[in-house]
Amino acid sequence: MSRGKGRRTIELVAAATKILEEIEPASVRAMCYQLFIQKLIPNMGKSSTNSVSRLLTRAREEGEIPWEWIVDESRAAETVNTWSNPDQLIAAAVRQYRRDYWQDQSVRIEVWSEKGTVRGTLRPVLDEYGVTFRVMHGYASATVVNEIADYSNDAPGKPLIALYVGDWDPSGKHMSEVDLPQRLEEYGAAVELKRIALTRTDLAGLPKFDIESKRTDPRYRWFKRNVGTPCYELVALPPPDLRSRVKKAIRARINLSKWEHARMIEKAETESMQDFRKSWQASICRGGRPLGQASIATVPRSYTTLVADSKIRYRARRWSQLVALTPCHSGPPTMDKTALPPLRASMDEASALLGLSGSILRRRVRAGELKVQRDGRRVFITTEELKRYLRAVEKRQNATV
Repeated sequence: MSRGKGRRTIELVAAATKILEEIEPASVRAMCYQLFIQKLIPNMGKSSTNSVSRLLTRAREEGEIPWEWIVDESRAAETVNTWSNPDQLIAAAVRQYRRDYWQDQSVRIEVWSEKGTVRGTLRPVLDEYGVTFRVMHGYASATVVNEIADYSNDAPGKPLIALYVGDWDPSGKHMSEVDLPQRLEEYGAAVELKRIALTRTDLAGLPKFDIESKRTDPRYRWFKRNVGTPCYELVALPPPDLRSRVKKAIRARINLSKWEHARMIEKAETESMQDFRKSWQASICRGGRPLGQASIATVPRSYTTLVADSKIRYRARRWSQLVALTPCHSGPPTMDKTALPPLRASMDEASALLGLSGSILRRRVRAGELKVQRDGRRVFITTEELKRYLRAVEKRQNATV
């Protein structure tokens, strides 16, 4: 027995581990339902579920249960993608590339739910088939329904099928049976809405709640009159069963031969992208050495400043020209000079490109290190002069390494 843990705690952790080995990933509440079904916790009240939540947290902190087995989509962080250099971006594009298999299908499919808590449970299936998961957050707003209507009509002849998963209670049932169908029709949406869970055949054996516990729900009377059963929560359905249900519903509606053909095309496209990356690395780095692996001591300051300074916002054409003219390692750029169209930079632009303050740049000009040209009252530095200066800087740096 582990020190500091009672027998009851040890038994619960062992049971939770065994259950999670079969159903992961799952939410804490889904885990609680499985423990409740096995009569390992007395009820689904807040006291019991909070106790299980604390137990699972401690078990993950101590390494008894992997963190990724428990999902909590409600607290997912939203981040902005950034890269250290262009090669990282290209590598990420190659690694993350995924062909849109649905462009070859005759239908489009989404999975809808009233709650976001099952997103983590369904993620393996959603990722495998590239299916959009749409959370209604209770009753969908007019904005959301209008967006769905617009999306459903932007591809004539390619109907949108929404596979709905939700609770079997007054709000959950009313949403899929009455509210959504009526409002989708009102907004002119071309959507086939199909409830696949929970259905009446799922109810046997699941934990249930008395309908009277939902008396304050505005749809209570409708549910009691039209459904007349106890209430059940979606998360009570074992996660593997829910994933299997959604996967089966998706596969029943797609052309599997076209799907496999799309996989073959994706493989060929990925290989082509990998070849492009290798060629791109070789064209800008001497000896084919990957840009991301360059020693910072041998990379000119002008290049590192260009990549790191997020304040520089050049148009795409200038960016590509500048990357092309900037050396990657010691020695002159490998690109032919004639490959670059004429380019000239103002003093402010040259200052930003070279990583120099305006006063230092003017000092370099007065010392004859940089030559400027004039066009009436405008002063500028040509592409050739920028390249010449960068070579000189790199030559001095190499001499000190």
